Amino acid sequence: MQTGKVPINLRRFMDYLGQDHLTGVLYGLVNLIVCVPSLVSYAHIVFPQAEFLQYMPAIVKIYFLSSAVMQLAMTLLSSIVFSIGQIQDVGLIFLAGMVRNIVHWGRLSSLSPAVLVTTGLWQCLSSTVIVGIGLIVVGCSKVSQYIQMLPLPVVGGYLGYIGYFCLAAGLSIGTGREVNGPETLLQLLDPALHLKLLLLSGMTLAMLLVHFQVKHFLGMPVLLMLLPVLFFVAAAAVGTSVEECRELGLLPYPRPEPDMKDFFDLFSPSRVQGQMLKMNAVKDASATGFPIVRLFVAHESSGRIPDRSQVSHSDDSGPSTTDVRLAAELQNLVRVPRQKWPKGSTRKLFEWHIPYPRMVTSSLGPAYEPVDGQEETCSNHEFVPIGEIPQVEETWAYWDTEYGMQNEWGLSIGESTGTGMTVGWPATPDKPWGFCRVGIEDLTKLAMERCRTARCAVQTMGDIAVDQGFFSSDSGSPDKPAYSGSSEVLVVGDAEPGELWIFNVLTGRNNASAIWAAQRVPSNHVVAVGNSFTIRSLNLSDSENNLFSPGVTDLAVEKGWWHPSEAKFPGVFDFFGAYGYQPTAENTAIDDIASIRNLMAYYSGRRMWRIFSLLSPGEGEKLDPNLGNLPKTKNPYPPSVPAPRGSVTRSMVMNTLRDHYEGTPYDLTKGMAAGPHGTPNRGPITGIKGQWERAISMFRTAYSYVLEIRPNRRSITWFGYDAAHGTVWMPFYGSSPIPAPQMYTAHGLNMSTFNTDAAWWAFNLVNQYSDINFQLINGETRAKANEIELEAAKLVKVWEASVDSSGEEDDLAILAAKTNAYAEAKVQEWWKFAWYLIAKYGRCWPWYPWLTLPGSGMADDRRSREREEEKEEEQKQMLLLWL
Repeated sequence: MQTGKVPINLRRFMDYLGQDHLTGVLYGLVNLIVCVPSLVSYAHIVFPQAEFLQYMPAIVKIYFLSSAVMQLAMTLLSSIVFSIGQIQDVGLIFLAGMVRNIVHWGRLSSLSPAVLVTTGLWQCLSSTVIVGIGLIVVGCSKVSQYIQMLPLPVVGGYLGYIGYFCLAAGLSIGTGREVNGPETLLQLLDPALHLKLLLLSGMTLAMLLVHFQVKHFLGMPVLLMLLPVLFFVAAAAVGTSVEECRELGLLPYPRPEPDMKDFFDLFSPSRVQGQMLKMNAVKDASATGFPIVRLFVAHESSGRIPDRSQVSHSDDSGPSTTDVRLAAELQNLVRVPRQKWPKGSTRKLFEWHIPYPRMVTSSLGPAYEPVDGQEETCSNHEFVPIGEIPQVEETWAYWDTEYGMQNEWGLSIGESTGTGMTVGWPATPDKPWGFCRVGIEDLTKLAMERCRTARCAVQTMGDIAVDQGFFSSDSGSPDKPAYSGSSEVLVVGDAEPGELWIFNVLTGRNNASAIWAAQRVPSNHVVAVGNSFTIRSLNLSDSENNLFSPGVTDLAVEKGWWHPSEAKFPGVFDFFGAYGYQPTAENTAIDDIASIRNLMAYYSGRRMWRIFSLLSPGEGEKLDPNLGNLPKTKNPYPPSVPAPRGSVTRSMVMNTLRDHYEGTPYDLTKGMAAGPHGTPNRGPITGIKGQWERAISMFRTAYSYVLEIRPNRRSITWFGYDAAHGTVWMPFYGSSPIPAPQMYTAHGLNMSTFNTDAAWWAFNLVNQYSDINFQLINGETRAKANEIELEAAKLVKVWEASVDSSGEEDDLAILAAKTNAYAEAKVQEWWKFAWYLIAKYGRCWPWYPWLTLPGSGMADDRRSREREEEKEEEQKQMLLLWL
């Protein structure tokens, strides 16, 4: 080997190839095959966080290209004839540490994944340049005698240290869970990961076996090429499709191939956060009484990959009766999914009502037209418009309840009433103190009517709120302002480009106008909102991911609720800390301050903790369930937490909506208050101070839904009546050109009059009856509901595959008809289930032997025949549905 000046060894290299062309080419191919999984793992070691998943194809390609450059440079410019050229292993861990620190501070500042990946790449670029210069200096210096003095245990220990990170990266890739520290290894005990860990172990053992037993140099590359083939053969043998492998997390979802523009975007200097680069230079890189209450859970998945974001909502309507009709806003009497409006038309704004009818007007489609003597203009001003704005040329179709839910393009919204430091009232004739003309009901409907994207929706709602003045229907009155319900929080998601946004709004200065903020949720994050704002770090200089009203901080500074000196970073505004309701002597009776703070802290915070724990267990373990959630809480809960890609399923979200803290110290099905049969339902107790835990699933829920956001106008509204722990979520396509079945939409089907023609009463009856023996009855109810929901999910796939293969032009109408028929059949089945439960548990327990034991005489024989007849009838109904 030559020393001193490094020559260009092209001639020597060509001489070597000339001696044995086949050997050179063969060894090159062998090393190429071995390099591929190594380079993919390098990208995952340095960029393991969920924020980078959508950029992983481009990052991996960067590693391939950079390694190719280094390979050629080492081969052609050094005295070494051939080198694998992968010495960057040495710096991987330190690069990973710097990127981890960038992510840590970026999450605190609510920076977008695009900003984080660009800043991280520039950090890696600058660091490796310095390393390269340093290595050249070391290589040209006579320091080898000192390097030889390194103790071998130190070198070996360092290799072991690197091995841990390689193991962590392997576990992260293989299981889909982010393994970035010893404490996160506990999540690998999750039974849901057993299959993945078994496959991971099998692959590892196979490679070790070949390494030690096969002496030929082709053994490992042949195995690496053979293992993927064996995987697909095994999957086919057990009847598992490629799509099902993706859903199980065994295969990545296909991502668009990055082009040159994607590379330039990754290195865009305008997105680099210089302040965070400075932090890496100086910080340790290893740092890491509510009248109407609602909850929503949302899961965001990257818009660059074909995944499905989900938005859910439960309408816990308190003591009020609710108009529970599911209205298909077709904007036309002839089932036209959209409506074109004459030039100069206006869109009326209303004060919407909770009880039936929530609105009587001819301007919003057939579901709201007057019937049975109803009048659009009532003497008590109930349905008189309180404002109007210019109408757009064309409006979209959507599903509507009290709020707009999901439109034909997949735009989806979940709502939660929040607290605020301001109040506003509608400008109705009977409220001279009201100056505002738009509530959250109309704002969500306007978003549905006018927008395809979440960004459009939050900007549209914010602009209209500022112009017309925002009011909450839960703001009380001037003599008793209800700050506990004077604001609103929405999560808004879309199918294309696949974004999810949090929207916070409250009334502005002098009980007029509005103050609002919206923040984009990072990719693959879970959002939890429980009756409070959640935007903590509004970056006023990042308009790509943060939108807000003009002068968003002005009122907070003027009132002393916030000061720029309180900002964690320059230009970052704590929206919740400034505008969330904080009980003080000025707005609350002195005797009530402590109790109200305690109520608000855990009423909201405990549910946030629980949702994060259920949907992202690794992140949930890091959170304190007793922290609470108040505007001035120190080190508060984040607005969202990352969840492993593809780990949050629709059934997980549904089960979360059914939760009563089971299995935790706050389990409402345990203890004396739960009674002998473990009911989680708690009513108010007069004359006693204190509060029950606020469950996620409440006995007073009117309805809930899970909005599955899907491409190609195939988004689905999974809608269920009454308390989530005893409902069935039925599928309805957001692009449906026809209304829901009559049992969901007809006038007169309301909560005030029992009616077996109303779907709501079927589910409410079962839930009411469950309190007789909650453990047994709700256990059967949950099992029955899960059975129907799984069946529905399978049928949706069958129906879609059928219309796709047939090439029918009216595929949406066909799908809508099938989901309607399915919902009708299952509601009728639920009525039968209700009568069955009433008979079985008529004495609290199933005492009659023929209800529990076989061979109990004539009654048992009669019941067996009845079951067979019912089963035959169900099979006939299913056959009709399939056809």
